[in-house]
Amino acid sequence: MALIDRINANVEKHALAAQASQYDRTVAITAIARARALIEEVGANSDHTNLATELHSALVELHANYNDPDGVYTNGKGVLGSLIGDIEIELNNTKPQ
Repeated sequence: MALIDRINANVEKHALAAQASQYDRTVAITAIARARALIEEVGANSDHTNLATELHSALVELHANYNDPDGVYTNGKGVLGSLIGDIEIELNNTKPQ
């Protein structure tokens, strides 16, 4: 399975979790949707030689600057952090040992 497919599988897993969230469901869904759009954008604009680095940098920047003020319990950063953590595992698994 290609890297981008594994990343998209992680996004799907987190999207399902966001839909089932008991706290600030719309904030969680919006955060995952924003990450999905960013991943698609980076993938479409990348020459794929540095896709892992480009994706990681873009996601870290999104996380650092993300704030959804509509949440009562969360601003969406935690949801993004969890997704990014899983994506980092995929990125680390693709690097030569």
